[in-house]
Amino acid sequence: MKTFVLPFLAILVLLLPNSIPVEARCINPVSYLRTTVGITKYYPRAHYGGTAWFYASPRTLVTSAHVARKLFLTRKWTKIQVKQDLRNKGRANIYEVSARLKRIGGIGEVSDEEIVKIQELALLDYAILELKNPLPFAQTLNISPAPPELNDFLATVAYPEGKLIVSVGRALPPIKEFGSLIHLGMNNQKPVLNGSSGAPILNCRGRAVGIMESIRVDAGLSFFTNHAVPVSSLINAGK
Repeated sequence: MKTFVLPFLAILVLLLPNSIPVEARCINPVSYLRTTVGITKYYPRAHYGGTAWFYASPRTLVTSAHVARKLFLTRKWTKIQVKQDLRNKGRANIYEVSARLKRIGGIGEVSDEEIVKIQELALLDYAILELKNPLPFAQTLNISPAPPELNDFLATVAYPEGKLIVSVGRALPPIKEFGSLIHLGMNNQKPVLNGSSGAPILNCRGRAVGIMESIRVDAGLSFFTNHAVPVSSLINAGK
């Protein structure tokens, strides 16, 4: 079976209800809009951005290292823009904030393509950002170091191309060469370039179990499959 790897794409729209049922006892990811923001240099003309989520404090954001790198974030305070769409009268809030790197995985100068293809690099593709001031209406996420089990409910809130989406899916069997990453499936979806990298992967209890990494499009299958960096990478790095 031929596999094509499309780095740092996003998933759009909800799954068909008859393909991946959402258990009644699981969270509604729409209730988690306050936990997640889109980040970029400038809205609305941003040519590159990503997604980030609040962890431990309304001044702490988690995202992908390759997103932080492309936004030229360093240990010094840098101006970026964040979008927070609470679906309030159809208008999103856009804030200019000062942010800096608090911790970043050691991906070095390797290319995005190498990060996608090499598991050891993918596991380092995380960054923790510090905001100078807390963002209004921020809601922090708790994390779960336990990886999802096969067929577990999973969800994400993300900002592909700066636009809010909410998606649900399920955990898939790991791929051999990426066995340490979370493998999840989203049925009948349209991938959108750029912006979902860094999004949280939520379990049935609303805890973050992973950080959105990349999408694999498998020929002959009816769904797109994502890889996510497990949050144990953050824990092992001392948070």
